[in-house]
Formats: sequence, structure tokens, C-alpha cells
Amino acid sequence: ISCFAFGFVDFPLVTMHLAKNKLFDDSILPLLYSGAMLVDAVAALFFGWLFDKMRTKALVISTAISAFFAVFAFGATSPGMIMLGVALWGVGMGAQESVMKAAVATMTSKEHRASSYGAFEFFFGLAWFLGSWLLGAVYDYSLNTFIIVSVAAQLIALPCYLLSERSFADENGR
Repeated sequence: ISCFAFGFVDFPLVTMHLAKNKLFDDSILPLLYSGAMLVDAVAALFFGWLFDKMRTKALVISTAISAFFAVFAFGATSPGMIMLGVALWGVGMGAQESVMKAAVATMTSKEHRASSYGAFEFFFGLAWFLGSWLLGAVYDYSLNTFIIVSVAAQLIALPCYLLSERSFADENGR
């Protein structure tokens, strides 16, 4: 999950990029964020339901979908492609806010759940901070490198999700 967080930039960087390059009028930027939050809400419901059916595979699917948001939000110049990137970012937020926490609950006992959530939030926050810091620095150097690092970090999470599920299942006889 830290790999996902490392590559998943915060929305202010998206709006900074769009404003700096005058890809949208400044008055539209809050509407883009609102749209991302609408996608976030729907994605949270859908991937929460999917997690109940498929467990960690729901994380794999949501991350595989949202990992490419930077290609569109930062690499595109057409409004439609940028909005696609914003929507993919919303999918990532929805999964992050629902499914990732549900995964922690399924992998921990009730006695250790609070400390597990604390550890999850600490490492998730640290990875998101470090990734945003690095990607912010890389953004000034090379937009293509920025996009590659963002996508690659999130895609690295995919096999890690599956390995952690397999490891947990082996330890607990599931």
C-alpha cells in the first residue's frame, strides 16, 4: 500500500499543473476536484462491495485502473483526457478511503486492530509525503519522469498486494 501512496500525488499538484499550463480556466479547477470527489464516492461504494466479494483482488483492480491517472492528468492537453485522469484519480481515492482500510481489518485480530490502523496510516502517510515530495521535485526536472515514477510506483503495489494476501492466508490457514 505504501507503493501506491508513494506514486499517488495529492490533488493540489494536479491543479497546480493545470493552472500553470493554462489547461483549464482557474474557475473550473474546483469543479474538477468536485468531479473527482463524486467519482471517489461512487468508487468507494463499488470497490467496497467488490472487496466483500474478492478481497485483495479488489485492491489490485482499483489500483490497476487508477495507476494511470498521471498519464492523463499530467501528460494530456485535451480537456477530455485530463478529465479522464481526474476521474482515475478519484477511483484511487475511493479505493484508498474504503478498501485499503478494510484490508487492514481483515488481516488483523480485533485485539490489534487499532494499532494496526495506526501503523497503516503512519506508513501510508509517510509514503504519500515522500512520494509527493519526490514527485514535486521531479516535476520541475522532467514531466515524463514524473509520470513514469508515479505510474511505476503504483504498479509495483499490485504484486505486493497479492503476496501480502497469500502470506496472510498461509499464516492463518486460509
